[in-house]
Amino acid sequence: MLIPGRADMHVHSFHSDGQLSPEALVQLGIRSGLWAMVLCDHDTVEGTRDFLRAAEARGMKSIPGVELSTQLSGVSSRSGDKLDQDEVHLLGYGVRPDDPAFQTFIERNQEHRRRRMRLMIERLQGLGLSIDEPEVQEVAADASSLGRPHAAKVLVQKGYARDVPEVFDTYLGVGRPGYVPRRRNTLEEAVEAVYSAGGLPVLAHPGCHRDPLEVAGRAAALGIAGIEVIHRDHSFSVIYQLIRFARKRDLLCTGGSDFHGYGAEPDLGDLYAPGAWFCSLTDDGKTDE
Repeated sequence: MLIPGRADMHVHSFHSDGQLSPEALVQLGIRSGLWAMVLCDHDTVEGTRDFLRAAEARGMKSIPGVELSTQLSGVSSRSGDKLDQDEVHLLGYGVRPDDPAFQTFIERNQEHRRRRMRLMIERLQGLGLSIDEPEVQEVAADASSLGRPHAAKVLVQKGYARDVPEVFDTYLGVGRPGYVPRRRNTLEEAVEAVYSAGGLPVLAHPGCHRDPLEVAGRAAALGIAGIEVIHRDHSFSVIYQLIRFARKRDLLCTGGSDFHGYGAEPDLGDLYAPGAWFCSLTDDGKTDE
């Protein structure tokens, strides 16, 4: 009988808006004492194969994962600058990365991201900042999924801010002068896409919303398989409420650090979920090898 250890089911690589390669994430996770990790890059599965290979080579447990940006009307962010109005994120665990229909679904989100980036660059230029699309593309050379951190890194390099968080506070956070909202697939469409690709759709960090249980209830009505209850933006009270909610509705519980590699975050390995929760995402849910 294999006794599962600590699991981080939500990390990001440079294929979206993280700092590290998939291989480097695995190495850091091993050094940090993690037993299992799942790469959940934003709207891309480009780094999945490298991550799974590296994990297998180092004896770490993993499955394919992704984080999808979706829309659910009437939802608002608790923090004001983490998520757009109506924005909800969905984690997809165990999806088939090469599934043609799922690739098409992801590509739609990628195109939305590219259009948004062009509009944000135009707004930043209108503010008198020196930035253009080739510079952002160069910073995002390894990324399959363009995001605000890539533009932020260019502005930091040019001395407009000390670090990425300051760029968000000044220019690119929700409501800031360079911010542009993005079109998204609906949560219902994303849930269907994850199931169709053989995966389990899990509501990501509902504690980032003003009413976590209301968002969880609406997501449950759309057929999600689980809820991310442990997250760096969740208080102990929110975690307790979400675990109770999930148990009452027979939903899976997951948890992760949402690690990107920026200094303002907890270190990888500091925030984790029980390994048994990771096992519940596998085909048979057993801990036997």
